[in-house]
Amino acid sequence: MAFFSFYQKNKALKELKKKLTVYDLIIFLLALAFLAFLAVYFRQKPTWVKVGVKYASTQWWVNNRIPQYWQADALKIGSREIGLFNQPMAIVRDIETFDTGSERKEVYLAVDLQCNYLRQKDQYVYQGQLVEIGGPIELHLSRVYVQGQVISITGVDEKEEELLVTGMLLDRYPWQFEVLEVGDEMTDSAGRFLGRIEDKHVEAADYLTTDWQGRVHLEKNPLKQKGIFKVRIKVTKRKGIYYFRRVQVVKVAREIDLHFDQGDLNGFQIIKIEK
Repeated sequence: MAFFSFYQKNKALKELKKKLTVYDLIIFLLALAFLAFLAVYFRQKPTWVKVGVKYASTQWWVNNRIPQYWQADALKIGSREIGLFNQPMAIVRDIETFDTGSERKEVYLAVDLQCNYLRQKDQYVYQGQLVEIGGPIELHLSRVYVQGQVISITGVDEKEEELLVTGMLLDRYPWQFEVLEVGDEMTDSAGRFLGRIEDKHVEAADYLTTDWQGRVHLEKNPLKQKGIFKVRIKVTKRKGIYYFRRVQVVKVAREIDLHFDQGDLNGFQIIKIEK
């Protein structure tokens, strides 16, 4: 009887093997892989991590890496990326958008990411992507695709201050200065203060010329002007260095770009810094 029972079981297994196809095997393996994924997913406890992201392509072949204005304007505070089980995986907490004087804008996001923490490597993983400073990250936020670069993790030790900077611009056309007035302010997309013109002095630009004897003379150019402006700007201080709009270094002899509603001061060369 035992032999007969074993024979029947062996015969049933052979019949089952004949009925199984390659597709059945693939489905079985996929089911096992999915179960393994669920086991790992639920075993790891997710951690919310505060991450700073610069909205810019990290691909070397991309010509202009910062987004077009319509991409930047589509972002909203509170936008989310929803995960596999319909729960939020990423939440936008803050957005800083800066004018560049062109159709493109600089965008910085403060995002909360639900990550898995790899204790042995001391690394965070978000949706299969390593979260590391300088590394790329992709977010799908409420109908907006963001390809960016991680610039900070769990916050940055920085302090906001205001500085009064004096700078000059040489050899500009008169209409470039005429549109700018004392009191003009610069703000980000959320209306937060970035800068204000406190003083303005404009005069004819100088140029060098020589006479018939080869002597050099300093003359005034009636077609070009020199402008000296005092502008109060909001800066962040990190490790003793001041930055305007997060990336422009504020030091004497350095140049920064200032974008007001009515006009721009590109190449604003700093000659004095006061607090």
